[in-house]
Order: sequence, then C-alpha cells, then structure tokens
Amino acid sequence: MKRTVTALALGATLLLAGCGSDDSSSSTEASAAPTATCPGDASADDPTATVIAKSATLPAGVTVDGAVTKLNSGQTPSTVDLTVRVCGSGLDSDALKDTASAIAVIAKPSLLGSMIGVLTVTEVGGDTVRTTDFQAENWDPAQPADSHRAAWAS
Repeated sequence: MKRTVTALALGATLLLAGCGSDDSSSSTEASAAPTATCPGDASADDPTATVIAKSATLPAGVTVDGAVTKLNSGQTPSTVDLTVRVCGSGLDSDALKDTASAIAVIAKPSLLGSMIGVLTVTEVGGDTVRTTDFQAENWDPAQPADSHRAAWAS
C-alpha cells in the first residue's frame, strides 16, 4: 500500500511536470504519416501511466490514446496490470509488437516499472499483444525493437 501511495504521489509530480512541456512523441516524421482518430475517453485512465506511455518513441503515425492500471492482488507480491491503448492505421503484428516494446522500454525504469506484472498494448479497434511476465523480460533500450518481439503474445 505504501508503494502505491508513493507511486501515486510521484506520478502526480510527473504529471504536473509533463503538463507544461510539449509532447515529445510528435516529430516531423510522425506528423507526416496519417494517424487514426482515437476516441480520447480518458475517464478511467491512470494519468501517471498515460504520461509514461506517451513519453515512448513510437513508430510514425502511432499515438497513445491512454493507459489503465489495475491492481492484480492475486499475484504474490501484488502487481499492477497495465493496459495501454494506441492508435495507428492498421498496424500489422510486428508493428504492434514494436510499438509495445517501445512502451515497455520506457515503462521499465519509470516509477511504475517495478510494479508491472502484465503489460498489454491494444490498438484501438484492432489487435492486442501482451507480455505476462514483464519483470522477467530484458527491456534494454540498446537492443533493437525487433529483438523484443518474442516477449509478446497475441
């Protein structure tokens, strides 16, 4: 419980710090590619998880719609299941896995990183990939994204 409260406090600080900055995920390359329209319903989103996911460097034309966390109290120790919604134009399996890997690489060292048990990345209106043992995977940012593809199951 103390970890959750600490994470929420740190997350609020991160969220406030992120509010004044530009979205680092937008670039001329990303703006040149068409993007899907996301629903933008953030009513159940975790603001900290969303800010973390949005800080990932995603493939051109892919954006983060939001992220939801859920305590998985059935695990020992308790972990957090993180689900990130992304928008893109018809991502194929490898592109979705590469997107998920980019999010995993940025999430691992974040304030939520040590608490994540399952990471799910779902394309709005499309496919879903998940890694069921987030902590056991090597999310080294020096590795190419395609080397992480084996960690993802559909």
